[in-house]
Amino acid sequence: MDEDEEVTRGIIEFEHVPIGYVQYYPVDCQSKIDYGDDADEIIYGTDQFIGEISYWNRGNGKLLVRSMVESS
Repeated sequence: MDEDEEVTRGIIEFEHVPIGYVQYYPVDCQSKIDYGDDADEIIYGTDQFIGEISYWNRGNGKLLVRSMVESS
């Protein structure tokens, strides 16, 4: 990912408690080809981390990804 690409970053909160970090960004043309997709549509890469162990294995990752997809 080039430094000048648009990256959206945020802190993940659950009931007003910060529990992790998320970022998403448009995938560049070469990366799309490397992953087997040469479509002209915009494809996003994502990184998400839930750092608070007490929030692991509770479905919060699924909720995070679902909310990101539904809000776009």
